[in-house]
Amino acid sequence: MYGDLESAKQLDGEFARELESRNLSDGRRHWAALRQSRVREAISSYETGVPLDPVEAELQAWRIGDLAFVTAPAEIFTENGTLVKNQSPFDHTFFLGYTNGSIGYVPTVEAYPEGGYEVTHACQVDPEAGGMVNENCLALLQQVKA
Repeated sequence: MYGDLESAKQLDGEFARELESRNLSDGRRHWAALRQSRVREAISSYETGVPLDPVEAELQAWRIGDLAFVTAPAEIFTENGTLVKNQSPFDHTFFLGYTNGSIGYVPTVEAYPEGGYEVTHACQVDPEAGGMVNENCLALLQQVKA
């Protein structure tokens, strides 16, 4: 989720420097420590080859007549939501995020090399997660269409 081992190590250093700041509020200190913990887990995974624990997410699809809804417990990147809506078997599909929990951001594969807050700070999933969400949401929509 951090691109590569070197990127993860750079982030670990950034979080360590942030945590050394005496002017850090309790809230910022909490989030910096959480992000540092996650990046250190990723570094360990890179170095040992042992994968991180899977992130579980409940997806749902339902319909009211010709109107469909599909849900995911995440901040889904617009490109993923648009793909699902465009490939939906329904003329009108709504993609709802933050449902049944929150697993953070689910970026597109293309977003990972670009980095940024969504990928480096608020993401808990590998690059393949967006495709997995898309595929499973479309399968659920097919089920409720039948």
